[in-house]
Amino acid sequence: DRYKAGGFSAVRLATEQLRTRARDAILLSLEGGATLDEAAAQIRAGELALGIEPQSAWYIDTVVRSNIATAYGAGKDAVQNDPAVLAARPFWQYLAAGDSRVRASHRALHLAVFEGGSDVAAYYRPPNQGDRFAFNCRCSGATLSARQVEQRGLVVITERIAGWEP
Repeated sequence: DRYKAGGFSAVRLATEQLRTRARDAILLSLEGGATLDEAAAQIRAGELALGIEPQSAWYIDTVVRSNIATAYGAGKDAVQNDPAVLAARPFWQYLAAGDSRVRASHRALHLAVFEGGSDVAAYYRPPNQGDRFAFNCRCSGATLSARQVEQRGLVVITERIAGWEP
C-alpha cells in the first residue's frame, strides 16, 4: 500500500506537470507565438522529459485543437454578447465547417439562426454540443443584423430543436 501510494503520487505529480506544460504550450499558441503543430510537439517533448509514455499524435492534436477552439469560441462569444454588439447585430447564425468530416448533428444546424445572447443560442454555440463538449468541432458562427435576417427571409429559432440531441 505504501508503494502504491508513492506510485500514485508520482503519477499525479507528473500528470500535473504535464498539464502545466500543455497549458503553457496552448497559451503560447493562442498568443501567436507557436503554431498548433509546435504546441503539440512541445507537449510531446514534455511527456518525454517527465518519463511518461508519449500519447498518440492524434490525442495530443485533439487536446491542442479542442482547447484552442474552446478559447477562441469563448472570446468570440464574449464579443458577440457585448451589449453594443447585440444592439446592432442581435442574431447569431451557426456555420458548420462544410466538409465531409462535419458531424451530422452539426451539419443539421448549418445556417440556423438564433437570438443572440439567449440560452438557446448558448446551447448550440460551438464547440459545445448541447450540454457536452464536442472534441475537434470546427464550426463557428456569425452575428446578423435584424435587416439581414429580414432580407434573407431567415427564421429565428427560439426554442431547442425537437429531435436534435448531442
